[in-house]
Amino acid sequence: MRFSPLSTSLAFIMIQWISLRAHAFGVARRRVAVAPVAPFQEMTSQFSNSQLHLSSTSAPPQCDIKNIRWVQDSVLEVISEVFDPAEVARGAALAKLNKKKKGKKKKKEGAQAEDNNLSADEKLEIAERAAANAKPFSIADTMVTLATRPEFGDYQINAALGLSRALNMSPHECAGLMVEKLLPVIDEYMEEPEIAGPGFINLRFKNDYLTAAASQMAADATGRLSLPETKKKEKIIVDFSSPNIAKEMHVGHLRSTIIGDTLCNLLKFVGHDVIRLNHVGDWGTQFGMLVEHLRDECPAALSTETSANVDLGDLVELYKAAKKRFDADPDFKIKARECVVQLQAGNDNEVTAWKALCAASRVEYQKVR
Repeated sequence: MRFSPLSTSLAFIMIQWISLRAHAFGVARRRVAVAPVAPFQEMTSQFSNSQLHLSSTSAPPQCDIKNIRWVQDSVLEVISEVFDPAEVARGAALAKLNKKKKGKKKKKEGAQAEDNNLSADEKLEIAERAAANAKPFSIADTMVTLATRPEFGDYQINAALGLSRALNMSPHECAGLMVEKLLPVIDEYMEEPEIAGPGFINLRFKNDYLTAAASQMAADATGRLSLPETKKKEKIIVDFSSPNIAKEMHVGHLRSTIIGDTLCNLLKFVGHDVIRLNHVGDWGTQFGMLVEHLRDECPAALSTETSANVDLGDLVELYKAAKKRFDADPDFKIKARECVVQLQAGNDNEVTAWKALCAASRVEYQKVR
C-alpha cells in the first residue's frame, strides 16, 4: 500500500485520539478513583449539580481541547527562548569527542584511538562547524511523552537530560530553567510542573480543566468531540490492495484494504481531502495471455456488441487454462505478447476483452468466501 507523506497527519490523529481518550476521560476517572471520600451530603449535592449541568440544553462553557502537541509546542517555545541551538550543538559535539568510549570490539577501539588523537584545536574546529550548522529546535527536541506511570502525571518532559550534557550543567538545574519559563505558558490548564529524579519534568492537567473539557466533548452534537479540523488541509491519495484480475483475492488483500479504509476514515475526520485509489488491471503479460486465450475460446468477449452478455465463468480456471497454454505453446506465447502491444496501443478488440475481464473480476471481489 502506497500513500502520500502522512507522518504529520497521522501524528496529529494519534495525538488527538490519545489525548481525547486517556486525558479527558481516563485521567479524570483515575483521579476520581483516588480522591478522598467526601461526606455523603456533599457528594450528593455535587452529583446532582453535575447531572443538572450535563442534562441541561444550555451549552457548556467553551474551552480549548489540549493534547500532547500543545504540550510539545509549549515546551518548544520555552527551550527556544532559554537555550541557544548553536551552543547546544557545540557542546554536544565536544561532549561526544571528549567522551571516553568503552568499546570492546577492535573497530570501536580504533575509532576511539582516532578521536583521542585529535588535538584540542581540531576538536574545537569540529565543534564550531557543528554550531555553524545548527538548526532551530524542533518538536523532536522537546522529548515530550505520555507519563509512564499514573503517579508521574499526564505527560513527561525528558529534554533536560540531553540539554544539560551539551551545556555542561546539571539536569536538575536545566529542568529548573525550563519549568520557570514553562509555568506561565501552561498555568491555565496544568498544575505546577514537578521536577523528578535527575531532571524529568512531570506535567498534570488541572481537574477543573478536565471537567470542562469532558463536558464540552460529551455535549458536542456534531460527533467530533470538540476536535477541530486541521487548518493545513492536504489532498492525500491512499492506494489500496490492488487485487489481480482473474485471480482469487487472499487475506493479504483484505488486510491492506481494511488498513487503507481505516487510514482514509481517520484522515477524512481530521479534515483532509482523501482519494481512495485501487489500481485494477495493469496491462502486463498476463492480460495478453488472457485476452489471447479468450480470442480462441470465447471470441464474443472481444466484441463491443456482445461482450456485455458474455459469462466468463470461473475466472481462476480461465487463468489456469491460459497460463498452461502460455507455458506449453511457444506460438501462443508469442501471440500473447503481441496482444499486450495491441492492448497498450488501444486496439478496440483487446480493450473490450480487458474491460470484460475487469468487470467479471469486480463481481468476484464482492463475494466473501
